[in-house]
Amino acid sequence: MKTSPKHNFHLPFPAVEEWVRPQRVNAVNEELVSYAQAHAGTAADLDEALEGAASEHLRGSRKGP
Repeated sequence: MKTSPKHNFHLPFPAVEEWVRPQRVNAVNEELVSYAQAHAGTAADLDEALEGAASEHLRGSRKGP
């Protein structure tokens, strides 16, 4: 019986880590985009009070500590 030659596909751990990290980031991003698209305009969309507070904060007009 003839066997095929074996190949060593060993990669150093840091190289694998460099590849895995962006894959995870992309997967999370895709899930967030999917969730946002599915829930746009629903009660799960952005909270109005939170949106107002964020807008005030970005404008620097928020009062208090």
